[in-house]
Amino acid sequence: MGTDSNRGQTGVETAWMQAPNLHADSIGSIHDEDEAKRIGFRAAPIGANTLLAYYTPVIVGLFGKAWHERGFLMLDFLSTIDELSTFRILASQAEGLPEDERLITLTMEKDDGKIANLGHAGLASTEATAIPPWQRPDAPPLAGPEAGSDVLPRRPLGSEFTRTICVLPQHTAAAREAAADALEWYKTASPWGGAIVPMNTYHNLGLPHFEVAPKAKPRGDSRRPEEPSRAGMNARLQLLLTGPMICGEPYSYRQVLIEKGFSKRTAFSTVEYVIKSTSGETVAIGRQKVRWFVPKEQAAQQNGS
Repeated sequence: MGTDSNRGQTGVETAWMQAPNLHADSIGSIHDEDEAKRIGFRAAPIGANTLLAYYTPVIVGLFGKAWHERGFLMLDFLSTIDELSTFRILASQAEGLPEDERLITLTMEKDDGKIANLGHAGLASTEATAIPPWQRPDAPPLAGPEAGSDVLPRRPLGSEFTRTICVLPQHTAAAREAAADALEWYKTASPWGGAIVPMNTYHNLGLPHFEVAPKAKPRGDSRRPEEPSRAGMNARLQLLLTGPMICGEPYSYRQVLIEKGFSKRTAFSTVEYVIKSTSGETVAIGRQKVRWFVPKEQAAQQNGS
């Protein structure tokens, strides 16, 4: 279903929608139906890259062209959405902000009343240096590494990954089409020249470029039921755009591991990344946090229980 919406004076309320599982063939991931049910989900969760595509028409509809030049997004993933779910997006104006900054509260609500995602999107200050989401006064602190067993012993904090990236329009088509995101800027010419990279693609770029859990085994493998899942889940996404990425053009990419540790049931890690043009101008900076399941005994030991 598409993202037709009712727009009022204070925000947007979309129609109820359903999303397809575009990553169902990713065997051993949380999007694999067999693996998801083995963990305890009723069905395989939809990928964050797909769900983010449903936010784009809402955000760009409210902020326009400027969002691709100085827009930011902060989003927490609180519960999963699967192909059996229907959901809608609610956007409302936030209060008490500087005059040169606009902010909306974003909620992805499921048909059972539970919240799947909750966060904010907006336009950063027009000052020369925009503030990343994690430097805002309301930003949550980093957890840092705990004493005891290291969740990523071969990846110390500060570990870096660098490469050159290039995104083509066909790389982003599936999620855009599923969400009925028809903005022509993502496919052909845009105010900045060529087609630009849509917001949801930054999620893929922000995933950790190191192995956070043992590799998934082929379907039908003899893995014992009590073994920990290899399935990872998104926990938090933070993004600041300072200029759109142009499809087909090369960009430098640098990612750094800045947080790792254990929560009650999962392990987690956070990376920070910077994307720059060939001229050295920063076009995007972000932070992304992921979680994955660990053996119950290991989680209990780390949490002192």
